[in-house]
Amino acid sequence: MSAELDRRAFLGRAARFAAAGVAGHTLLGGATSVLSDGMLGSRHGVLGQGRAPAITLPGIRPLATRTPAIIPRAAWGADESRRRSRTVYHPVRKVVVHHTVTPNGDPDPVTQIRKIYDMHLARDGGRWSDIGYHYLIDQQGRIYEGRWARDYDRDEARTGEDPFGRLVQGSHAGEWNPGTLGIALMGNFVDGDPTPQALESLIDLIVWKCGVHGLSPDGQEPHLDDRGRLGTFPTIIGHSDVRVTECPGPRLKALIPRIRTQVARRLARSEDDGPAGGYWVLDQEGGVFAYGDAHFRGSLPALRAAGTSAGRGAAIAAGIRRDGYLVLDRDGGVFAFGKAKYHGSIPSLREKHPEVGLVDAVDLAALPSGRGYWALDAAGGVFPFGNASFHGSLPALRQQGAKTGQPVAIAATPNGDGYAVLDRDGGVFAFGDARYQGSVPGLRAAGHAVGDAAAVDIAFTRSGRGYWVLDRAGGVFPFGDAGFHGSVPGTGYQGASARRIVASPRGRGYLILCDDGAVLRFGDAPFLGHGPRVSVAGLAVAR
Repeated sequence: MSAELDRRAFLGRAARFAAAGVAGHTLLGGATSVLSDGMLGSRHGVLGQGRAPAITLPGIRPLATRTPAIIPRAAWGADESRRRSRTVYHPVRKVVVHHTVTPNGDPDPVTQIRKIYDMHLARDGGRWSDIGYHYLIDQQGRIYEGRWARDYDRDEARTGEDPFGRLVQGSHAGEWNPGTLGIALMGNFVDGDPTPQALESLIDLIVWKCGVHGLSPDGQEPHLDDRGRLGTFPTIIGHSDVRVTECPGPRLKALIPRIRTQVARRLARSEDDGPAGGYWVLDQEGGVFAYGDAHFRGSLPALRAAGTSAGRGAAIAAGIRRDGYLVLDRDGGVFAFGKAKYHGSIPSLREKHPEVGLVDAVDLAALPSGRGYWALDAAGGVFPFGNASFHGSLPALRQQGAKTGQPVAIAATPNGDGYAVLDRDGGVFAFGDARYQGSVPGLRAAGHAVGDAAAVDIAFTRSGRGYWVLDRAGGVFPFGDAGFHGSVPGTGYQGASARRIVASPRGRGYLILCDDGAVLRFGDAPFLGHGPRVSVAGLAVAR
């Protein structure tokens, strides 16, 4: 990512905090009111507001780009009986360019591909399961399907991905194999040059993948290797950028900056064909990834690079426009980007109210107007900022004798006059104008077959008369007027645990974010690309 800051950066504070009953009652005091289903809540005034400048960074969105012609494996003679099927899938975030070190100008590329296939299957004593590259390109510019990903329908594009858009892991970049697309140009480019036709096809292929997956061709993003180590390097690289090797040859390596530029230009020309809607994915380091019409405006790593004390990412909330969002860090700091407005943070609140203790921040919910937000901490304390009003908290309920579990999420009602807090057991606690419509423990008590998977998130319907509860296994529990549009287990997805659920802009569906960055769509929610191949923290739909 570019670190060019064209606005002043908000200097966040990095103190830890807690709210052992202080969110409301201990801090300000107020009247207790009875909410639906006999739950207790409190109403309090606004704690205060403030302003902070935002930062703006360039970004790119996924686009509807042309799918290039790809020659299937059967056409070059892949013997599927020899393939040892060990398929693992990840969201694609990087492109690695290779050369095959085969003779330049070879008139029979198909024979060469079969030789490469044989060589790769014999690698490391036969431990390789398949050909290592995802695609190979001959000197005439023909693109060949490489590593097997799945069986395709007759007219389906050879994406190299599972049905959920995750790339099959190849064997081409060592420890950086997960989430990296391996493309090999056939030939030896130590002394020779790739043909214009091969380069043109290489650019076509990368444009297609960058467009579908929202990759910034001239950007840099963090990436995890197969040992869990984090590295940051450009989206499009040569093999030698991540391994000690001469591949892809100095002649081709020298062309990679030009390739990045050409890919970026073609994507820019395709912007008018981009999809409607958008969303942001937040990773646990505070990196932000924009998809569709949602614009990238900055991230916590960029702030840290600029000298601020921003912590790790905890949650993201949309501003009132598609070019603004708020990020909450684990220390309770709130950071405004683009046109989103800063109204305060828990560390700034603690300066005026020392009784605010030290407990991790958990979640953030913004007013639809963009004029305020609530921060939730790990004790269940709710901290309102700006025009957001305090209506109650879990510590306050516990003081009244209510049984509450570990808080995991907060969701604002559509008109911003209330919120619901979700605990790990699936209990839902409604405050303000939020209406209690049911909970996972309530389903169990009623005799429904509900497992013990931990709840992780809650999202209101567009009317506010219902909500969805998401559990770690990807199960979705609708309450009130919330419609059921599917769950992660029902799709057959075998990836990581579920993390977040957000309602679609029209309210007739939802998106689910998984821990590995995968984004799954249900109902009328649009799929616009996957998140990073690093641990994620949040998902927000652009308004």
